[in-house]
Amino acid sequence: MKRTAVLLWVLAPLLLALSLYRPFEDSSARATRLPARVGQWLRTGTSTLTDDTYRLLGTRDAAWWTFSDGQGHEVYLVAVFHGLNWKSAHPPRICIEGSNMTILAESEVTRGGGAGHDYALLRSRSKRDGREYVSVYVYGTTDYVTPSYSSYFLHHAPRALLRRSTSGYLLRAECWAQGDAAAAEARCADFLEQILPMAKDLVR
Repeated sequence: MKRTAVLLWVLAPLLLALSLYRPFEDSSARATRLPARVGQWLRTGTSTLTDDTYRLLGTRDAAWWTFSDGQGHEVYLVAVFHGLNWKSAHPPRICIEGSNMTILAESEVTRGGGAGHDYALLRSRSKRDGREYVSVYVYGTTDYVTPSYSSYFLHHAPRALLRRSTSGYLLRAECWAQGDAAAAEARCADFLEQILPMAKDLVR
């Protein structure tokens, strides 16, 4: 018990410094190298990220795009890539709640009985018009993918302390539910599964 307390006292300043240290990273253009076509989805729009957004993220290596499947469905992709500043990838509920949304549910989903990738799921509702919004997302590196921010933190924090940080990303696919939240979730999850290998390749 005494050894544990001493260890915590020794590590506390390092962890505090790590939490406060947020180096800004110029874009390495990985986000913009994601393809304009992902399976049946074609990129049809680009949303502008402001200087304030880049400053909050700590990186310019980010994109916010609209994809359409030609059948009246749209999926919005938010992609944030990082190098040393792994804290650029934050929990998406921060952005969702900051966009005048109320979080209805949050969970982690195991896809395909564990055979496919797992993802985090957020269901929210617009405070303006009551429409339901679905977001699915993952954090990852070249060989590591998780739906959990706490797992993501525990993966990167020790490496940062040892100056062995690795590049990674946050991928977020989302859309309006259009009256069928389950179908919206399936569309976003399928899109995420298709674009995930492309993100992995960009951080190799």
